[in-house]
Amino acid sequence: MALVTTAEVCDANPQLIVNGELRALEPVFQIYGRRQVFSGPVVTLKVFEDNVLIREFLEEKGNGRVLVVDGGGSKRCAILGGNPVVQAQNNGWAGIVVNGCVRDVDEINGCDIGVRALASHPMKAYKKRVGEKHVPITIAGTRIMDGEWLYADTDGILTGFCRHQLVTDKRSFWVAAMQVQEQWLADSQYFIHCSSDYSVIHFQLTVTLDYVKY
Repeated sequence: MALVTTAEVCDANPQLIVNGELRALEPVFQIYGRRQVFSGPVVTLKVFEDNVLIREFLEEKGNGRVLVVDGGGSKRCAILGGNPVVQAQNNGWAGIVVNGCVRDVDEINGCDIGVRALASHPMKAYKKRVGEKHVPITIAGTRIMDGEWLYADTDGILTGFCRHQLVTDKRSFWVAAMQVQEQWLADSQYFIHCSSDYSVIHFQLTVTLDYVKY
């Protein structure tokens, strides 16, 4: 299934951007892991140079979730390494976003999971088990709440929206566009609803005939 890119999601959802329901993280993250495109409901965690709670989370079943860790932006040690990333892959986590550093990069890059981090660092973190779970965090200039949706690809990271507000694959995007085309007027916006086996779509879209071609 061909996924719609984050850029296309932004273009198709201007109203969600204006009202803050759709937010883009600042482009500060490096891409690690074999899965360059990933999405899922967010689990938030706040730590500082301590990775015990990160490891505990990743020992749980991920069920397609994304762990988003505010590590305070520290570049003095790595709070995520190869072993917990392997465990996250095996437990079904979709991805991990870390406002901090990783290590064991070669091992991480061999894992079928998406990982974003500020940089790599060879030093390990402390083991004090200090941090806060399921709390609002602010990373890369963006406020992120536990339970929100995150979508990452090679263009960037979007968050703050429910999955069902957005197009998630190009076939559904085309179905929605064809529904609009019959009542198409240049430079007009339409509220589109499309329920199918592929996704549920609720979004504002400015449509031209050229815009919806793939």
